[in-house]
Amino acid sequence: MKVAIFFDEVKPQDILDDRDVMQQVAIVVNSLKALGHQYVLIPCTLNLQAAIDALMQSESDIVFNLLDTLDSKDCLAHLPIEVLDGMLYPHTGPTGQEIAYTTNKFYVRNTLTANGIKVPGSPYGSGMKDDELVIIKAIQADGSYGMHDTSVMTFKQFREDVMLTMDGFFAERYISGREITVPFLNDSVYTPVEIIYVNYPPGKPKILGQEAKWKVGSFEHSHTTSEVMNVLDPAAIEVSEIARQCLEICNLPGWGRIDFRLTENNTPNVIDVNCNCCLAKDAWFMQSMAFEGMNIDNVIKAILEQKQRGVA
Repeated sequence: MKVAIFFDEVKPQDILDDRDVMQQVAIVVNSLKALGHQYVLIPCTLNLQAAIDALMQSESDIVFNLLDTLDSKDCLAHLPIEVLDGMLYPHTGPTGQEIAYTTNKFYVRNTLTANGIKVPGSPYGSGMKDDELVIIKAIQADGSYGMHDTSVMTFKQFREDVMLTMDGFFAERYISGREITVPFLNDSVYTPVEIIYVNYPPGKPKILGQEAKWKVGSFEHSHTTSEVMNVLDPAAIEVSEIARQCLEICNLPGWGRIDFRLTENNTPNVIDVNCNCCLAKDAWFMQSMAFEGMNIDNVIKAILEQKQRGVA
């Protein structure tokens, strides 16, 4: 089989988060070689016709979608896949429409809430107390985009200083409890992974901001770790069941993660739905897969075998 790999064209000025895609490209290429497949690399830009022309010239059997962004914008990553769907061209992962929906945090929150899934409450009209905390997040970008300690603030500060300057961002109640992610692959969920914030001083927000993810040498990066959960942990059992419901509600094939925060009384709240998540060996997704006895070649094989639903 010949596989075309779609990914966002990397530019020298791109941030580490965007440039990380090249690590994933190398991972997929190595697995395709090990599995006996041919491959072609097709970097995508806003010139969608160029990508489609390269694809047709390559005579590939399927597209492996590694697009997390397009032109360094998460909200555009669905566009090349929308074109493939219109062509009924086979590709891995969700349809373009499903990618667009899950990239929009408002849509995800509203859809999950309408189906009985708990998400962090909105501070608007909520009767929050001045000293309760809210967190500011990007509406149509990766969950860590623009996120730093200053993204967590009191409701009083939010109401007086921030609420009217929220272009491209939204606010929700900050939940300070356990953070857990549930990986999924081809309609099945796998063992949850818990993110551990080690020796965080009192008052410092426990968040996976840009420092924790990308700034090597920072306190946040060196004091944030993760571990596969005990499958008998009641929290692991509960979030796994909710994650299964989220997959059905959002109609997500392929691979990814459902992220949770637990309240003080251990009630899980979904804080993010991630399609096509990172496949690096040290990423939470692969941490869970390794625990389940699957290596990256097993994962890539399973992704390729998943029957993609074309849409006209």
